[in-house]
Amino acid sequence: MIPLCLIGNSHLVAIRNGWRDGDPFTAPFKSTFFPAEDTAFSDLVVDGDRLVAGSEGLADQMRKLCGATEIRVRDYSAFVVVALSVQIGHLHNLYSRHRLVEHATPDTHIISRPALRAAIRDQFRKSAAARTVQKIRQIAPSAPIAFIPEPLLSQNVTEHKVLGPFWRGQHVETLANVYKEAVSQMADELDVIGVYQPDETIMAPGFTDKKYSEGVTLWKRNRVRDYDHRHMNAAFGRLMLECALPRLQERVRQNETAG
Repeated sequence: MIPLCLIGNSHLVAIRNGWRDGDPFTAPFKSTFFPAEDTAFSDLVVDGDRLVAGSEGLADQMRKLCGATEIRVRDYSAFVVVALSVQIGHLHNLYSRHRLVEHATPDTHIISRPALRAAIRDQFRKSAAARTVQKIRQIAPSAPIAFIPEPLLSQNVTEHKVLGPFWRGQHVETLANVYKEAVSQMADELDVIGVYQPDETIMAPGFTDKKYSEGVTLWKRNRVRDYDHRHMNAAFGRLMLECALPRLQERVRQNETAG
């Protein structure tokens, strides 16, 4: 079996809950999950052939959530990095202040499309996800790595008291397209397998179908939430695994052949 290391924040729970050992796409892999909250994995430090917790906060989280404070990189043949601050929420922050001319309001500044794209790409280059991939590469330069970004927000966000008005705007489709493009470019720059959510999960103009945000479990609270707009459930996680693992297995085979 292929030893597989999965690293991520609270979005990793959907992947973990979606894992079924009897599925044909999971069968070739032996999984080990390394979760931490929010951007805590920014504190991972390279130490020889290990990634170790570089702060007490991260060490405490790793002890609690996975019973270890280090990741022995060479013990794994492949990796999946999940979310770690690559999210469409960055575009919300940008677009609340700077907009394309067709979406501008009296309270916002005009921004060009190339500038918008460059700004979100810069955010992703600084993300915990990008830094984690780079740290893995320092130890295992040719290791196959798949990257799964945060999903598009659930349709539920349009009902949110604070966020709802923004996400009911005409700009939603534009932001969804810019987000997908930026994720793809990040994956290319890092030479990882970018795994974007399948079309069947996306509802126009640019949301995740709300059925995937029902019955969501979070690491931190360790309980099920009936309603969420950012996190997804096991059914969504299973779909993402079905998209990611065959591609990752093929990359492992290519490495073995080249070796």
